[in-house]
Amino acid sequence: MKKTIRENYRVEVTPDPWRNGLSHDQMKALLVDLEKSVRRHVDGFAEVVQRWDTRYECSHCDSEWEALTEREAADPSFRQDEHSVGGEPVCCYEAIAEFRAEHGVPPLAGANLVPDMTPGACTHHAMARHLGGDASRWSCLRCGLEVGTRGSGPDRPVHPLWPAEVVPEGAEGGAAA
Repeated sequence: MKKTIRENYRVEVTPDPWRNGLSHDQMKALLVDLEKSVRRHVDGFAEVVQRWDTRYECSHCDSEWEALTEREAADPSFRQDEHSVGGEPVCCYEAIAEFRAEHGVPPLAGANLVPDMTPGACTHHAMARHLGGDASRWSCLRCGLEVGTRGSGPDRPVHPLWPAEVVPEGAEGGAAA
């Protein structure tokens, strides 16, 4: 028979959400002040711990940080090109260029092109390599939404790095034309 045991009781104190615009150091100072107040005014506690959530964003495009794994870098359907390595970002051209320069990886082919930095624009790895492909292989939801909402038909957006084979046979400029 299953019995319920409740343990590890605790109280969580969350700072005022309007202060979330403060820097990390300012928020840490606020937590230190809260900790001092609890220690001074409350009896019967074991510890006071400061905790916060950490997430990573690209410093160029502010997208959530996403990088290729070693397995994805070896898989032609995921990687940017044959020079891709594990840890390489996939969010924007600036991040890719910066990573490659720092790690001695040859620049991305076509890196002299001006990338599309409009909100929702995806790097060519996520769009061109998977356009018409299995949705389970897309690396992020944003790429899937781009393909699903704008990635097909005669008015689909044209990206300078999309491979020619994306144009369907029989269509203007396609293989059978």
